[in-house]
Amino acid sequence: MITGLKRDLKRRRTQEDEGDTMETPSGPERFVPHVADAMQALQNSSSSFFVSSSPIRPSSDPPGFTPVIISPRKRRRLEYAALLEAPPKTLLEEQLQDAVRELLDQHDADKSDLILMQSSLVLNSAYYDLIRGQLAAQDEARKRKASGRLVGDGLPRLLTSKEFVDRVTAFKEAAEKKKAELASRKASATERKTLMSEWKKLDDERKAQNEQIRAEYKDELRDWEEEKARVGSGRRVGWKKPVLKGRLLPPVPKPDVVQSSAPAATSPESESESDEDEDEDEL
Repeated sequence: MITGLKRDLKRRRTQEDEGDTMETPSGPERFVPHVADAMQALQNSSSSFFVSSSPIRPSSDPPGFTPVIISPRKRRRLEYAALLEAPPKTLLEEQLQDAVRELLDQHDADKSDLILMQSSLVLNSAYYDLIRGQLAAQDEARKRKASGRLVGDGLPRLLTSKEFVDRVTAFKEAAEKKKAELASRKASATERKTLMSEWKKLDDERKAQNEQIRAEYKDELRDWEEEKARVGSGRRVGWKKPVLKGRLLPPVPKPDVVQSSAPAATSPESESESDEDEDEDEL
């Protein structure tokens, strides 16, 4: 939905720059530009995680809610009792009395709705603060339990995020350190298996992310081709044609371990590890 709103807004701005006349949209479509502007403003604010493709973390701080003071309900009808109970002498006076009654009823209804909405917001804020605290505690416990594992909990990850890049860097540094340690002694089969297992988990996650990137690229390319067909051959599309080159994550370097003097049986997976991404046509 967010991608569609951004694309529609970009097309509209392109048409405005080219001097095309646009019909004023009616119905729900007339709110699309305003929603897109609001999404853009939200993306440039501290609450950009609401419209980001990255998972929302417990540490993400949403905008705070400051309750306003709502005065108690007043018996306003008593203040206007003399005015409303007086028999009207003209049709206009009767209509004015009816209008005052409607305004009083509407005022009472609006205050009831305001009290209900603010009460819900206060309860929701307390609930979300409690949940965020519990999730933050769970994340800390999971990090301590993971002991540096790159994957393993089954949750999705954004492989281009700074946290994951830092973890890859730490993994590579640990592999280099392990390599230096193994240079002074023979590597056991268990050590080799552990290191290759960690590398394979990281590489499998990279391949899964590349599949997702390819799927997103195909959707973007299909939208671009549909837009190009819509505007015709003599017109330019409002955004550049999406390309796949440069978007795929590169292969993770395989750790170089020192083999033992005795020939050890290696698993077929470690020997047949190849990057299928190399064979893909990067458009």
